[in-house]
This record gives sequence, structure tokens and C-alpha cells, in this order.
Amino acid sequence: MARRYERFTFVCSKDERALIAMLAERLHRTRSDAVRFVVMEAVRAFALAEENHAPTDATRNAARDVSRGEVAGTVQNVLKDTPRSD
Repeated sequence: MARRYERFTFVCSKDERALIAMLAERLHRTRSDAVRFVVMEAVRAFALAEENHAPTDATRNAARDVSRGEVAGTVQNVLKDTPRSD
């Protein structure tokens, strides 16, 4: 793995921070790893959508939810339906 030397910070709500922590716990990883995971999965989803020449409903809905600040419900629903990686 390449060493990381760049720091990137962002502002988030208490709910978003709690969701990041919940995802990290679910993945058995750090919060930073959880954010990296989400970014990589989003990039993959968009790349797949571009290959199919149309965004999937899931990517379209997720992008809409994020822009509206409605991430909590979306992420909680996904986590609820995702098997744990124990």
C-alpha cells in the first residue's frame, strides 16, 4: 500500500460523524478507512454506470440524498441490510 502524506479534512454533522463511526465499526476499520471505502465504492458505481451509459437508480438516489443532506436514512438502510464482515 502506498504511504499517505496528504491530509484532507471536512465539516460534517453529528449524525454524519456517527454514521461514519458506525460504518467503521461494521467494517472493523478506522473512520478514515471507512471514508476511503465509501469514496472508492462511489467511484466504482459511477464507473459502472458510465460503462452502461446511464447512472443507476442507486447512484442517482444516493447523489440526490447527499446533496439534500439526507444521508442518514440512506446509510442506515444500507447498513441495516448489509451482512457484518465478522
